[in-house]
Amino acid sequence: MINYLYEKEIIKRKPFKVRTVKIDKQFPKFIKPEILDKIYEKVENDKMLATFKVFEITGMRLGEFENSHRDGEFIIVRKSKGRKQRIIPIPFDYFPLYDFARKDPYSCDYITHKFKKSCDDAGIIGYSLHSLRHTFALRKLLETNNISIVKELLGHSSVQVSEIYTQFPMDYLSQVFNERKINKKNPKITQA
Repeated sequence: MINYLYEKEIIKRKPFKVRTVKIDKQFPKFIKPEILDKIYEKVENDKMLATFKVFEITGMRLGEFENSHRDGEFIIVRKSKGRKQRIIPIPFDYFPLYDFARKDPYSCDYITHKFKKSCDDAGIIGYSLHSLRHTFALRKLLETNNISIVKELLGHSSVQVSEIYTQFPMDYLSQVFNERKINKKNPKITQA
């Protein structure tokens, strides 16, 4: 904080020497397909399951979901991080899930609470809803082998932000994601 205040010229001099502490870079916390299947098995509500799958397949941030709508094969996010609008492709098979999840959507707090509860019920610890975004990013990196495409799909401000995903060897990602394909079992969609 002292360095920040000094750089912004809020204080004229540093009252004492401030050293920055280097921390180890952590791998992004993604969810392997078999673990995701266990989490999804504990979701009893079809609409909540549809909501989780939308996050998994689009890589949207939590706040983007409530500010989005589908326009054909794309999801338009009105307010993204940095107040930018962005466009996310959505596979045809997931149109009904997105539409179902967006009809009278759950609040952000409720979605994160239910994801944590589903993880707890499955006996799985250490994951958050944001882990679905990391999972999406790594799948797309494996699929495209192009970090610039991943950057665009995630709506990152620069490719340097997305480069965290390049820490994983492609052979490892191939082993993790190709041994078991995405479980496309969709929840029941009932007409209201």
